[in-house]
Amino acid sequence: RRRGPTPGAAAPKAAEPAAERPSIAAVVEEEAPVSDAETEARAEAQRARNRAQRESLVAGCIAAMEQWITDQLERGLAGFDQRAVQDCATLAKRLVDGKAGGLANRISALPAALFRVPEEERPQVAARALAAAYCIGQAYTRQDSLPELLKADVRQTVGWNLTREALLEDRGLLRIDGHWRVLAARDEVQPDRLRRIETWLQTDAAGGHCAVLIDFIPVSGGAVGNMYLPGEVLDAELVFYPSPVPLRAQIIAHRGTQAAAESWAGGPHSLAAALEAWRTALAAKPWLDTFPLTAAKVRVRAAGPRLYACGDDLALPLAAAAHDAARPLATVDDISLFGLWDGRELTPLLAQTPIGEWTAP
Repeated sequence: RRRGPTPGAAAPKAAEPAAERPSIAAVVEEEAPVSDAETEARAEAQRARNRAQRESLVAGCIAAMEQWITDQLERGLAGFDQRAVQDCATLAKRLVDGKAGGLANRISALPAALFRVPEEERPQVAARALAAAYCIGQAYTRQDSLPELLKADVRQTVGWNLTREALLEDRGLLRIDGHWRVLAARDEVQPDRLRRIETWLQTDAAGGHCAVLIDFIPVSGGAVGNMYLPGEVLDAELVFYPSPVPLRAQIIAHRGTQAAAESWAGGPHSLAAALEAWRTALAAKPWLDTFPLTAAKVRVRAAGPRLYACGDDLALPLAAAAHDAARPLATVDDISLFGLWDGRELTPLLAQTPIGEWTAP
C-alpha cells in the first residue's frame, strides 16, 4: 500500500509555468546590426596598424642597408665584385623581410651589373649603385620634408605599390592623350624570378614625351605582357605614376593600334640637348637609373675598342654589350637615335639611318 506523506514534510511545490521563448523578431531586435560606417572604420583602423607596422619594418631594414653600405666602403670597393654575390644576397633577403622589395631588387641586381663591365670599371659601377641606394634610404627617412612628387617616387622605389585604381582616381597626375609610337621593347628576368617587360613609347604630342609601360610576370607562368612591337602606333591616353620625372605610365584608354605610316624621325633635339634633359631630370630625381635619349643628326664612331654616339662637340660611350649589334651604325651618318642613358653609357635601342631602320636585337 502507498505511504502517505511523512509528517512535517514540506508540501510539494506546484510546477512553474515554462518561460516564454522569445520570438525571432525579438532576437533580431536585440542584436543591433553593425553599420557600414563602423565596419569601414574598423577596416581602416586595421589598415593603419598594418601600414605603421610596415613603416617600422622598412625603417629598420633601411638602417641595416645604410650600415652595410658603410661597411663596404670601409673595406674598399676594389675587391667588392669578388664578394658581391654572397653579400648582396644576404642584404637583399633582409630587405625582403623588411617589406622593401624595390630596394631588394636593386641590391640583388648589382652583382650581374658588375660582371657586365670590364674589371677595371667595376669599382666605379659599384660606387654609383651604392650611392644611389644610400640616397634612396636617406630620402625615405626624410620623406615628410620632400615635395609630394619626390616623396611618392621614393616610396615606390622602396617597394610601396600604387594600384591602378589609385592612379585613375588621382586627377592631379600627368595624363597625355595622343598617338604613341612604340620605340623599343625589352624583356629581362629579375633576381626575384619575375620577368620585367618594358615597352618604350614616344608621343607626337607634348613635345615628344617618352613613356614606359612596365609589366611584371612570373617566369613560371604562361602569361604575357604588353605585346606591342616597335613600329606600331597606339591611339591611347596614358596616366603617369607620380614622380618629378614622369616616365612610367599605364594606358587608361586604348582606341586602337596600327603600323606606323612613316619612319621614325627622332625628334628635333641634338645629342647635347638630350643630355641636358637628362641632367635636369637627375637634379629632380637623384636616384634616376636610366633616362631615354632621343636625338637627331647623330654619328656612331669607334675610338679604340669602344663605340661612341657623337654629336657636335659631344661623344657618349655605347654600352659594351651593344657593340657587336651596333657596329654597322658606324658606316653611316645622320642617324636618328633612341637609347637609354644611365649616366655612364648609352644602350642604343632604335636608329633610323639613311639606308633603313636599325633595332637592337
